[in-house]
Amino acid sequence: METDVIVVGFGAAGACAAIEAAQAGAGVTLFEVASGSGGTSALSGGEIYLGGGGGTPAQQQAGFVDDTEDLYRYLLMAGGPDATSPRFAPTPTAAELTMTGWLNRG
Repeated sequence: METDVIVVGFGAAGACAAIEAAQAGAGVTLFEVASGSGGTSALSGGEIYLGGGGGTPAQQQAGFVDDTEDLYRYLLMAGGPDATSPRFAPTPTAAELTMTGWLNRG
């Protein structure tokens, strides 16, 4: 078998990697051990945090300011004090807004 890119796992990250590689012109071979797609992402609550960094363009247009620290406060509120730890607390980053742009490319 010859391929340009191998993606192992067809969860959210694997699907995004396969799409990006294929759109860039690569031949993609995808391996998934389960009988269907989704991986552990299929077991999640389906939440993707798209705010932070002041908010997405849609949030900003609506006058809503979203800070990355809001996610940490939300996780503590939704899951209680054991839901997350300072070790895994989100740090301010542009990654959320980059992901929003990627998802909106359509």
